Amino acid sequence: MKRAAAWALVLASASLFVERLVTPAASAPEPRAAVAETPDQTPPAVAEVDREVERLRDRLNTVPEIAPSMRDPFTFGRTPERPRSSAPIPEIVVPDIPPQPALPKLVAILSATGNGAPERTAVVALGDDVQFKHAGDEIGAYVVQSVDADVLVLLDPASQTQHSVPLH
Repeated sequence: MKRAAAWALVLASASLFVERLVTPAASAPEPRAAVAETPDQTPPAVAEVDREVERLRDRLNTVPEIAPSMRDPFTFGRTPERPRSSAPIPEIVVPDIPPQPALPKLVAILSATGNGAPERTAVVALGDDVQFKHAGDEIGAYVVQSVDADVLVLLDPASQTQHSVPLH
């Protein structure tokens, strides 16, 4: 079976080859007659295209001026700075505020029970000095308003402001 298929393929190929040799070549197409057009006979669309081509060529002769780039390739992600105005900035006059006296440092809170109610005493440090203070005592310019479980409340009698000093 394989041998018969091979012989059939050889015979088919040989017959195609012989047919190609025997068949005459197709004739060449007839040359067209050249149409000579004069420039006066061009349609208006072609004349319009020619005018457009000339206009574009004239544009190529003039090189447009390119503005310098404001982009800096070496700084990524930063917004460009705005140009600063040359007008002087008026000075802001800030009134002098007297500095607040330094608050003492609360070192400890002592608690004792007297007359059935707990009485607290604050241990405060003023620089190298350690003092024991109760509610109503004075510490520098401040008056001790209250001694709570973990905070000392001071009152400034001049401005009536309260300051809380936490336990350190």
